[in-house]
Amino acid sequence: MSNSFNLGEYITEIEAAQAYNIGAIIWYGEEAEFNNVPTPSIKTFDRVMLTLKRQGWTYTEEEMRTIKNLLRVYLGMDFKADA
Repeated sequence: MSNSFNLGEYITEIEAAQAYNIGAIIWYGEEAEFNNVPTPSIKTFDRVMLTLKRQGWTYTEEEMRTIKNLLRVYLGMDFKADA
């Protein structure tokens, strides 16, 4: 993934830090370093994904499964509705 992608603009620093954590998983996977903030919401995840998609970023279903699994493990996100 190119470093020229952005994750959008956020009103609060916490939301921006949560979006960064999601992006860190996407870019660095298990090697990511995270901000110490509460677990991101699914709404924040969806917003990051939409922002990336609008910039031309694409992914396979397998890549998305891997990303979501890492988000569950490292950030405690809950994607039960996707099961």
